[in-house]
Amino acid sequence: MVGLVKKLSDTADELTAGNIAIIPNYQRDGGVLHRSGLSSPDKLVVSQAALATAAIDTTGSLEASHTYNAAYAPGNEFGTAGLSALGAQATAADATDTKSVDITIPQVVGAAYYDVFLSEDVAPKWVGRVTEAQRAAGAKITAVGTITSPAAGVAAGKVRVDVIGTGIATSNAVFSKNVAYVLPADGSYIPLLCTGRTAVDIYVNFGLDDLRAAPTLELIPLVRSKESSTAWYTRDHVTVLIMAGQVEETKQQVCTIDVLDVYEMIILIGAITGRNATVQLWAEMV
Repeated sequence: MVGLVKKLSDTADELTAGNIAIIPNYQRDGGVLHRSGLSSPDKLVVSQAALATAAIDTTGSLEASHTYNAAYAPGNEFGTAGLSALGAQATAADATDTKSVDITIPQVVGAAYYDVFLSEDVAPKWVGRVTEAQRAAGAKITAVGTITSPAAGVAAGKVRVDVIGTGIATSNAVFSKNVAYVLPADGSYIPLLCTGRTAVDIYVNFGLDDLRAAPTLELIPLVRSKESSTAWYTRDHVTVLIMAGQVEETKQQVCTIDVLDVYEMIILIGAITGRNATVQLWAEMV
């Protein structure tokens, strides 16, 4: 959007075009209540319950009288949600090295897939990835990265592993943070249409009961371009310091985000802490 046109001057923030300077006509809209009543991160939630495993004697290649460690990590189009609890399973003490281990994987709502880990290492190694549909039907990993589903004799919600993993270990930094972001439900937010705008002011209204736990807030700008109506991309995270002992770190703040190259944006909650903490986000486009 273009406003006044005048002779070129030495003003540093003016945009030049030929021998004139074009001064943007900054107009603020009326604003919208973008999202409200937010109390938890917009991420997949991983169950940390003890991982159930069961050693069985089949045509696998796991050795008898060995203890194998297992884990899983759900994920979606953005990445991994982090690791489950670790499960250990000892195979039977007999003369046959044809063992397999069944791993019970509960459904994680919103997960598209589950990375599976199994080896004798303290941090087990990756052995395969099953989709949510394969997990629900029952699946079998017959070689590293090779999945059969449905698999005869494998119950729903279980993954039978015939081989030792050789991929990255659960100790890899890939799994150190949950980056499996989840879009808010339709109708629970007002999208921010950014075409022709330069910035959006996010008015943060943070509430909590008391100070039994330190308040923190992380915002994740999620953007898309016109090339796709379904593909969303994360931008630099915005850490909002709430009552952290510095100047202007109040429970009511304004965060300005550059949107000059953005078509549409949603603000996700990356992290929120504090006793019964909630946040409301009002947005005004400039």
